[in-house]
Amino acid sequence: MAVPEIPAEIQAPELHRLYDYWLSKRAGRRYPARRDIDPIDFRYLLGRIVLIDVLRDPLRFRVRLQGMEVVKYFGRDLTGRTFDEIQRPELRAFLLLRARELVEAGQPHFARRVLAKDGRTLRFEVAVLPLADDGESIDMVLLAIIFPFFPQLAGT
Repeated sequence: MAVPEIPAEIQAPELHRLYDYWLSKRAGRRYPARRDIDPIDFRYLLGRIVLIDVLRDPLRFRVRLQGMEVVKYFGRDLTGRTFDEIQRPELRAFLLLRARELVEAGQPHFARRVLAKDGRTLRFEVAVLPLADDGESIDMVLLAIIFPFFPQLAGT
């Protein structure tokens, strides 16, 4: 399987390093399994990791783990909740759309985001990496978030 390159606008070296790690754990498969991933290997990101279970029939997404830095930055802990339980309709719709796109496309995803929340502007970069116990069918997503970012956008 051809894997995408990280887009040039993704500047966080931690995300590049995590992606290289993810690639190394594939071992000839399309995706690594959760059991292949050892958080000790990326302790530089602990607190900025989110693990999302991909549930089937019907397709749903549940936050298995949300790092404490992510909780502090976004102001809520979604651990144990499904995306369907997110109360802000626009956030729920956005997350569901992106999660479904990831499962359908089956490709790692990298992005820069700017969100408005409670009068604050939140800026971050994110890596979204699929995992699969069988190496093929995505059953979990490893997400890493780097914030604050975008110094050139300060004041926007």
